[in-house]
Amino acid sequence: MRRFLSEFNHRQTIFVGDYDSYTIISQRPSFNHLQTTSKMALLLFDHLLMPAAFFWQSKEMTRLMKYLEEPIEYGFILPVIRDCDITNGIYEYFQTRVNESHRIGNIDVFRQPELASEIAGKNHILVARQLENLNMYAHSDKKSVRNTFTDLWVSDLENHTDINSIRLLLCQTQMSEPERSGVLKSLLDEARYPQFSRASCIERIHKLIPSGRIRDLIVKRTSWLYLKSNDLSYDSKFYYTYDPYNSMLFEENLFLLSQTLEVFGISKNLISQLTFLEILKIKESEEFHRFIATYRKLVDASYRRQSDIVDRLKKTLTREMRNEKWISGIYKKLRFLQNTSVSVFLGLLINSLSGSIIKPSVWIGAGTVSAVPAVIRRLASLNHDIGETPLSDFKEYIIAEKYLDYYDHRLGGSK
Repeated sequence: MRRFLSEFNHRQTIFVGDYDSYTIISQRPSFNHLQTTSKMALLLFDHLLMPAAFFWQSKEMTRLMKYLEEPIEYGFILPVIRDCDITNGIYEYFQTRVNESHRIGNIDVFRQPELASEIAGKNHILVARQLENLNMYAHSDKKSVRNTFTDLWVSDLENHTDINSIRLLLCQTQMSEPERSGVLKSLLDEARYPQFSRASCIERIHKLIPSGRIRDLIVKRTSWLYLKSNDLSYDSKFYYTYDPYNSMLFEENLFLLSQTLEVFGISKNLISQLTFLEILKIKESEEFHRFIATYRKLVDASYRRQSDIVDRLKKTLTREMRNEKWISGIYKKLRFLQNTSVSVFLGLLINSLSGSIIKPSVWIGAGTVSAVPAVIRRLASLNHDIGETPLSDFKEYIIAEKYLDYYDHRLGGSK
């Protein structure tokens, strides 16, 4: 069945960068991690988007496809291909990727295993056919990934307020100011290259920047920008396990969801052992709907406080750009917020709940007989304790205000 991404509200879909072959080869996640992350994604969102090419680009994803057949056939997981005016189906898309690979496969940078995995060949035909036979995919009919990546790349090279940007990472090298300016100009010029891609950017970085920690961070940032461009072109939510922002609050943070469920006695290990049909049964229950609505409200209230703090810090940073002492102090504050936001939120959440809500005795262990009814009963109990108005609204307000008070105290009012 053919779908189009323009059919979906962006709050319904999520793109998870963990399934990218470059990430799988460089980060070596466990197979259990890949499975469990997809289950967490489907608990929080209606559809998980995966570029179709991911399935033939790594052995891990080819293996995972066997476990994802049902959620793909039912449309919960959607393999994504290019717009219908470029390619009509999965196998035609695969053939297009093979033809493109013939043109770029001899570039030196593709000798790296992480990037070589992007080269499509005849050895991937069987996987492409298997994916096509599942008869479910979606056309990316909103924005071009390449154009979005180009815009992100240029913006990041000019960004002086994001502590993770390539521009600010370059400031940590031992280069002189003229050398840094030359590197920035060369990297900006890369965006005009006809074969502009993640691979071409990484090749340019290797030529311009000495090997070491900073170059490794810039390469990781480049890959993050590429993955983020997929998310923006799909107009979906975005999650990436290796994202430096994952210790911050945002709705699609699957790490935050797993930690919150853990607080309430529903372990990640338990989630990992549930089948996809069991996950969907929990997701479709009234108890889960009520719980996740309360969860979203609690996260959103503190997220808004977090955004206010970040905005104030960035405005101060822009205002004080010529004051080196101020700049260093603000970057430290941004780094502290980035590294602690989730743990502070969870600490406040635990402290705000009475002892009757969190008890060791209510933990549901992996392997529990009838785990689905046990999880639903646990959610019903939580809904009764914290999900009722006005109690939920009160706790939402208190947690958010205490969150703001904590950072105002630690960051000196964030000014």
